[in-house]
Amino acid sequence: MAKLATVLKKVDQVRDEIKRYCVGAPGPALSVMDLHYVVQQMYGLRIDMIEVDFAAVHFQGKVERYSDKHARIIVRASLSEREKRLVTVKEICHLIIDEEEDWSIHGTDTIDDLLGEVLQVSQNGTGNQSPTSALHSELMAMIAAGELMYPAEYRPSDMQDLADKKSTLSAIAVQHDMPAYAIAHMHKHHALLESARQQHAIAA
Repeated sequence: MAKLATVLKKVDQVRDEIKRYCVGAPGPALSVMDLHYVVQQMYGLRIDMIEVDFAAVHFQGKVERYSDKHARIIVRASLSEREKRLVTVKEICHLIIDEEEDWSIHGTDTIDDLLGEVLQVSQNGTGNQSPTSALHSELMAMIAAGELMYPAEYRPSDMQDLADKKSTLSAIAVQHDMPAYAIAHMHKHHALLESARQQHAIAA
């Protein structure tokens, strides 16, 4: 829970910087270019973002780090536009939240672990109780991306509208320009995220 609270704190700091430096009233949908600019400024990085054609089933993107404060984000070109946005934001989030011990060169193994984690959650409701550092980092990056693209202030009313059948996941996904499954993921974990946020507020 402490790691999650730290991730949420970093996300809040980035959101504050976006509001401070980027011109125009923020809308429901996150500007990936604004995020890209702010993270470069905050962390002194040069981040290249490229799309690449490659055949894959589960592999969607990755971030490469170099010793000269240069990073490169690679996203699979065949993804839908909303999936490209989500994957790009998730990989940027690795640059925000990862410590050096979280870095891994074993991308395929991490994907296999992540798929196994999804299976365990479906089976026991909790998942792996002792995830590897790389897997833990991937899960935290997914949460951070969700928080940036679909902030907590939107979720309670949206969840109520869904319960009252006044809205749909697809309609909410259009507003935030992200996949509907990512909206559902954030709803599922909303209570846990708010608990971690409150813990951070108390600790602060």
